Amino acid sequence: MNFSIFSDKPENEYSESIDSIVRKKYAQYFTPYCIARFMASWVVRGRGETDILDPAVGMGVFIRAAYQINPDLKFTGYEIDENILRKTVNLFSACSINAEILPADFLFHGWNLLYDGILCNPPYISFRNFKRKEEALAEFKSRLGVSLSGFSNIYTLFIIKSLHQLKPGGRAAFIVPLEFLNADYGKIVKEILTESRALRYIIVFKNDSGVFKDVLTTSGIFLFSKDRKERTVNFISLSGMEELTSPYSRLNKYPDLLLSNNSKSVSFKELNPAEKWRIYYNSGTIRKSGCLVPFKKYARIIRGIATGANDYFTFNKRKQSEFNIPDKFLLPCVCKSNQVKSPIFTKADYDELQRKDSNILLFNAGNGKEEHVAEYIRLGEELKVNKRYLTGHRKPWYKVENRPPAPVLAGTFNRTGLRFIRNEAGILNLTAFHCIYVNFSGLDRIDTLFAYLLTDIAREILYDRGREYGSGLNKYEPNDLNNGKIINLDVVDVNMEKTIHHIYSRYRESVIRGESGLSLLNDLNDIFLKLLA
Repeated sequence: MNFSIFSDKPENEYSESIDSIVRKKYAQYFTPYCIARFMASWVVRGRGETDILDPAVGMGVFIRAAYQINPDLKFTGYEIDENILRKTVNLFSACSINAEILPADFLFHGWNLLYDGILCNPPYISFRNFKRKEEALAEFKSRLGVSLSGFSNIYTLFIIKSLHQLKPGGRAAFIVPLEFLNADYGKIVKEILTESRALRYIIVFKNDSGVFKDVLTTSGIFLFSKDRKERTVNFISLSGMEELTSPYSRLNKYPDLLLSNNSKSVSFKELNPAEKWRIYYNSGTIRKSGCLVPFKKYARIIRGIATGANDYFTFNKRKQSEFNIPDKFLLPCVCKSNQVKSPIFTKADYDELQRKDSNILLFNAGNGKEEHVAEYIRLGEELKVNKRYLTGHRKPWYKVENRPPAPVLAGTFNRTGLRFIRNEAGILNLTAFHCIYVNFSGLDRIDTLFAYLLTDIAREILYDRGREYGSGLNKYEPNDLNNGKIINLDVVDVNMEKTIHHIYSRYRESVIRGESGLSLLNDLNDIFLKLLA
């Protein structure tokens, strides 16, 4: 027996021999063997299991891990990449592993087959990039009577179909991104998980950087069992993979399994599919103050301008000169998040970016008839810019969204907490930032709102509205913020508002001077904490 198969060696050798573009096309992000062994220990218990399924085989790490526990099992797998399928079949044959690997897409095959155990790391591909999207939606509607969101990621479909094919008494283990737990499209998936009563554990890696290489997403292990011990779902947070190296014996203590002191049990009755499930596994404070209201009471938050081809639509002065585009066809615009260094973005900041010849101009072709503008449009068509996803759905394709500059911006991605910017320069922004359009015109009210958004307590309360990725990266969609909670400004009386404005004014001046203004932020935080108490 070649014992190297019970390690990461097959995956490492494959990754070194195959171009990363090919691996990305098939979403080939391999599960470390120690995690596969842990998951296999949940599924394979030596209690009469015969048939084990892996719906997305890859190099077969789950089959190898299950085989190490019980070599008498019969394995079935699906794999659509002919190259990796060939390598895996040869590997299994050399090791006498009894496995039938089918060259087919699991989502469309074998619906009537049932299995004692299922192990899987499904592909992480958004529906937008899935060529059989409509076919898959129709298949799941026809087979299961569920209407899934067109924004779903296909790994959620793998989970749903697998639960449908799991025998009574059987177990399943998946490792997938946690995104769907905190995304709007995940509501229907969470409803299915809750109604199935098969979900037992969600194990979250708090520090996800070592789980999957080159993937910015926070992953979790989902353990399922179709038994009658359906009281609760246990959310367990682990610091990293190393905490999975020794708990195999504890799996036999189910349903009393506890892998970490940092765990929380939630009854199925309490699980709310409409909530972001981060509230069940995140240890941060979630304040339920009567002084909080939805963000949308005071503002409308929408994404920044999406061009569909930033390299084409954004300009600096040098590129403007090269193509002779008149000034009136170029709009001042923040194009990248790193162009904004501080919470106060002034006209002087914009002028400095101009001096550095940064890309801070947005092509606005008007009717497209001006001579040099028309030439640049023809160049875009020669380069097939008009055939890209967003441009291909616009008429005319070169017309960008028409909107006013937003007085406040919010960072789309962040690692250090939500980032809000006062747009004093009054310029447009692309999708690196969301636009916050307040529904009141008074400058004082805007400053009060912005002063609150700068505080730690504001960011803490809004934190749980985001979608968690790996390496501490969080993403906030506009509706995440629209439905998030902020302070009710009606609780701020006139005298308190004057105090807030005075502190905020001093903070603004310190930031413009290049200072942190941290003590002033702490003063603002203390004020709003008292108001929310």
